[in-house]
Amino acid sequence: WSSPNDPHAYAKLELDITKVEEYIEKLSKKVNKKITITVYALKLISIVLSKFPDLSCYIKYGKLNEKENIDLCCLVAVGEGEDLCNAVIEKCELKSIEQIYDELNANAEKYREKKNLDHNKK
Repeated sequence: WSSPNDPHAYAKLELDITKVEEYIEKLSKKVNKKITITVYALKLISIVLSKFPDLSCYIKYGKLNEKENIDLCCLVAVGEGEDLCNAVIEKCELKSIEQIYDELNANAEKYREKKNLDHNKK
């Protein structure tokens, strides 16, 4: 085995999300949008990372630095599901679940309508 060179950490966790599903269902009705577990998870992850900034650091010139904001990526299906694209939610910790939903869907629509110029170049 060689020395590790991947800066990512991976974990697996099983949780009972019965109450989360009830909350999401009520919130979806309240805001008249189909809030998903993915959107809820993005918000939850942003809260955890903002409360524990040591989990979201980067090394620059040998020094450990905290990130100013929590920017999260989420894969979205494009077309008939034959492609996946990376939608970025910037400053996720400052946004409501509804705002995250709106931004994630807006990003996905740009990909689906081929209006994301960076992706089109690739």
